[in-house]
Amino acid sequence: MFDCVETVVLVLKDVIFRHTETKFLSEFLTEKYGFSKEEDTIKEIGKSKILPPQEEAGNTSSNSEQALEETIKYSTTIILSGNFSDTEIKIHILGELVQSEDIIEVNEGENYKVYNSNYQLIKIASKSGYAITQLIEHLSVDIGLEVKSKEWFFHRSNNV
Repeated sequence: MFDCVETVVLVLKDVIFRHTETKFLSEFLTEKYGFSKEEDTIKEIGKSKILPPQEEAGNTSSNSEQALEETIKYSTTIILSGNFSDTEIKIHILGELVQSEDIIEVNEGENYKVYNSNYQLIKIASKSGYAITQLIEHLSVDIGLEVKSKEWFFHRSNNV
């Protein structure tokens, strides 16, 4: 007799993670949801400094007084595992990651740093599509995770 095991995979492309305290989504998932890192490879592949658009137009101060925005590009391979909705979930964060920081003025004199991370590809695998959906909904509500495209895949394997 054969037992079928189905794995549900959700592939997220062009994911934007913004947070005031945590730079990377992987750090947020380990701190907030208790995921553990099985593999963690982040290599810096580029860095650039640009003037934010509002600083370029109409600002007559010298270049040394203008704020620069630094953008860092990384190559990532991060694998996280953990449980959500009583189901084991594996998260693979792959490809290029672009990370920058913005200073947001809330009130006069009150500035906050916001970390922006743009991920090329995130793959989430589990035996439960419901658990994956719930995790994505929590991340969308908790931190406003933005996802440009989603693709679902189903893989069935036979265990003897």
